[in-house]
Amino acid sequence: MAIKNCRIINFFLFSFLSYSGFSQKPEYLHLVPQNNQTANSIFSNIEVVDTRFDTVYMGFVQKGAFNRKAPFQLGQSMNAEVQQFANACIAGASKQDGTVLVNIRSFFISEAEKATAETGTFVFKAGCYFKNNYSYDLMFTVDTSVTLRSMWDVTKKLEEEASKQLGNIIKRAAGFDTIQLQKTSYLYTDIEDIDDLEKKSIPVYNVLLPQKGLYINYEAFKNNQPTDTNFIAEIHSVKNIPVFYSVKDGYTKGKPIKTKNYYAICDGEQLYISTNYGIYPAIKNTMISIL
Repeated sequence: MAIKNCRIINFFLFSFLSYSGFSQKPEYLHLVPQNNQTANSIFSNIEVVDTRFDTVYMGFVQKGAFNRKAPFQLGQSMNAEVQQFANACIAGASKQDGTVLVNIRSFFISEAEKATAETGTFVFKAGCYFKNNYSYDLMFTVDTSVTLRSMWDVTKKLEEEASKQLGNIIKRAAGFDTIQLQKTSYLYTDIEDIDDLEKKSIPVYNVLLPQKGLYINYEAFKNNQPTDTNFIAEIHSVKNIPVFYSVKDGYTKGKPIKTKNYYAICDGEQLYISTNYGIYPAIKNTMISIL
């Protein structure tokens, strides 16, 4: 199992899934507390704000002998699911009369089949806030990606991991020391628009087009500070896709720059995002095409 922090980027929306390949019936995710019950809780009331882009589907799993992709979803709304789950976690606890708000920003499951095993990934991003009259004080945030592998069926492991990760933040919130509350307070409407609110503090979100250059990682990109501006851009004569070359001796075209060596690149007119599937032209808030 591999766990790593994961930045979820809403500046560019990419869709790699083809729903035409899905089986007709969705698979339903059942969240069950995984030893997350707690003896004490600073809250007895819970509010949920679901700010995921897609509030119905949660990704896809592989089903059947041919591993057809089936959409994954909850049997009820995310709000109802998290409230039910949290109440189960604190059911036997000694509770204080407080209110915690959980903001679900990403809750995504995907599966892939490899030669010797099935691999699944769960991406989870959320924030917890403590209600103070009409405002909400930030308690903590989580931003995690977990990859699991199984020789047979990885779906059950993913379900258990999703329950475990959600249970972890409920348990953490229940035992949170309010003295440690951060000074940042939000209105309920702020949390509903948390993505747009955060973008205002990120330089690249506040320009129509990033500076011309190559961005080696997300940090450079979000700060609109290209790592390298000396490259040559050409359109492949056969594939009709952009190819970027290094420059040697100050002006001579060198070797093609491998997409794995940069996060994003802008030629001064078009921005491209590098992924495991190639590079994709992008503009604010939408994907314009797939190369």
